[in-house]
Amino acid sequence: MRRTLIALAMLLTAASNTLVASNKEKPSEGNPRRAAPNEILVKFHEGTPDAAVAEAHARIGTSELRRFSSVRGLALVKLPAGKSVTDALRAYRASPGVQYATPNYVRKLTNTPNDPYFVNGKLWGLQNLAQPGVDIHAPDAWNLTTGSPDVVVMVIDSGIDYTHEDLAPNMWRNTADCFNDGIDHDNNGYVNDCYGINPAYGNSDPMDDTGSGGSHGTFMAGIIGAVGNNGIGVVGANWQVGLMACKAFDSEGNGPDSAIITCLDYALMMKQRGVNIVAANNSGGGADYDPALYDAIAAQMNAGILFITAAGNGSDEDIAQNTYYPANYDLPNVIAVTSLDPNDQLTPGSASGAHTVHLGAPGGGIWSTIIGNGYNIEGGTSNATAYVTGVAALLQASNPSWDWRAIKNLILAGGDDDPALRNYLNDTITGKRLNAYGAMTCTNSPIQRRFRPVGSDGGNIAFGSTINLSVLNINCAAPAGPVSVLVQPDNVVIPLLDDGNGPDQAANDGLYSGVWTLPHTGDYTLTFPGNDVWLVTVKPAYTYSGVPFSWETITGENLHLSDDSVTSFGTPFSITLGDYSLPVLYVDSNGRVGPGAMIESSFTNTPLPSDQAPSNIVAPFWDDLLPLPNTDQNVFWGVTGVRPNRKLVVEWRRVSRASGCQDPSATITFQVVFPERSSDVVVNYSNSAFGGGPACAAGDRGAAATVGLQLLPPIAAQFSVDQPSIQDQMSIQFTLLRP
Repeated sequence: MRRTLIALAMLLTAASNTLVASNKEKPSEGNPRRAAPNEILVKFHEGTPDAAVAEAHARIGTSELRRFSSVRGLALVKLPAGKSVTDALRAYRASPGVQYATPNYVRKLTNTPNDPYFVNGKLWGLQNLAQPGVDIHAPDAWNLTTGSPDVVVMVIDSGIDYTHEDLAPNMWRNTADCFNDGIDHDNNGYVNDCYGINPAYGNSDPMDDTGSGGSHGTFMAGIIGAVGNNGIGVVGANWQVGLMACKAFDSEGNGPDSAIITCLDYALMMKQRGVNIVAANNSGGGADYDPALYDAIAAQMNAGILFITAAGNGSDEDIAQNTYYPANYDLPNVIAVTSLDPNDQLTPGSASGAHTVHLGAPGGGIWSTIIGNGYNIEGGTSNATAYVTGVAALLQASNPSWDWRAIKNLILAGGDDDPALRNYLNDTITGKRLNAYGAMTCTNSPIQRRFRPVGSDGGNIAFGSTINLSVLNINCAAPAGPVSVLVQPDNVVIPLLDDGNGPDQAANDGLYSGVWTLPHTGDYTLTFPGNDVWLVTVKPAYTYSGVPFSWETITGENLHLSDDSVTSFGTPFSITLGDYSLPVLYVDSNGRVGPGAMIESSFTNTPLPSDQAPSNIVAPFWDDLLPLPNTDQNVFWGVTGVRPNRKLVVEWRRVSRASGCQDPSATITFQVVFPERSSDVVVNYSNSAFGGGPACAAGDRGAAATVGLQLLPPIAAQFSVDQPSIQDQMSIQFTLLRP
């Protein structure tokens, strides 16, 4: 009996060993919700030729993301769009040379850091315990990578407290110049720029400030890359990263474009020197469009650097209407970010924009680092921007082969669909909330959305203008193919291409672009993919050119204008500006004529076009002028020629400036000429200088004047504004553009 039991035990042991071996050869595919949806791990037998490995990948359509040194022959591969994990496993297991293939399992909390604010649930943007999923899914992403010190982001802000215990290990260092000896060791134009530079105060120490604008940059740095798993304070989106500081904003939070551009220059130079800068994080905004800043950001694009920027606080409106820059720049490397709170609602005052703001990210009620080894809670789109920058760095660490195009598109396509970001009031381009894990594992996630032009209605646009058309059409990292726009009533189809030519600024970035040149006046409907309609009315427009001087001599009727006054008279023949008839002409003392009752004549000129200026006006010399009542130093009108070739002339004769001048010997004289049966307008200048002292000379030759013609804003032809561009015996003709 004993021998029988021993034999039976041996048989059971052998059977057990056989089952174990069988399970090793055919591992369970497990719960698909615990595995990356578009990745698997494949191990080839040692000695398998590289050609055979490449042939297996090519046959199944996968691509290698990385190889592992600790397990020879093991590769992490990415599946093509549309291929399931099950099908890929089956194909690899049937391939010669494959030892095994297994799902890329995601194990919960494997890389959960021990930083107290995370453990206590305060860092909801990384992991939202109260509203699970309303976060960037950081723990899942950290199972794939926690970042890399070789990936660098520039923080354009108030500086960084580079001595903060939760930031110091992750500070980028220009080791060639970390000596504090007053010598520029690396000859880059900056002395001892160890952590970055400080263009706000013109030195190389980017230490953060106190004051109302202080700690802001340190706060952003903590969101991007506070050290993870060190048992201290908070953790950033990256446990390890290179934080390059550029202090462009002073202690009050003010930063001129010149300082921001200096930061971008520095980033470009260091990128060219081999620093792996993936993105610049910018929290500033507002002010007007600046072509210099636009060009500097475009140069970043050409160098492969993303520019991630805040959509802005203080307005719930579409930033396309508020023109919030730099978020509103239409550059492919710009990502504009708005802010969400822990309940997945847009934080109060956060801007949106259906064709301007790309996505939302956690921004309200965020804990992060502040100067002096401290921590605080703040809210706003700046915080949301820093989360997106942090994820950009994570993506680069996850796959160094991804360029700025792929990283941007993965951020956009890999997000969570969010109703809070796709409605009439709070619309965004993607309608998505940032998802770090979704970006890393993105598969079959198409986005097709109009980027330019913005809004649903283009309003009035001048005939002869060109309109840039652009559609974001991506599927995860890759461009998804050409699209077109239908123009009605002409039934014209305009193809949009992603080839880097003409209006398309970057090839293969997923933004498909084209140009529409307005062919004639009238109402148009442009239909974009997804039945997205944009309406526009094309109106007449003017251009201008210099013509030979031809003064019209009139005796004229004195209009007896005084300071800041307006009068009118009936025209002897029909005068037309564009498609607008002027049976009555209004004239003001400050160098403007038009059809409307300019009740208060404005002595403060503005550039044209301007909503502050009336429609359908001609401004031959819009300045603070002073006709002298009941004298020959006034404004006159008269008619020359005979029907049907008459000319109506309005002449400012020897008028003075009102602003501290009032010179009775003033000689400035100019006139507006309206030819009969023509929409063209001629402006003649006999004398362009006021005479008198410095206060008079300050306005000579149009140095304080606007010269131009405005129909309906924004349709105007401006010759000059506040420039001494007028000369004696000079004529300008404003000519109506015709189809």
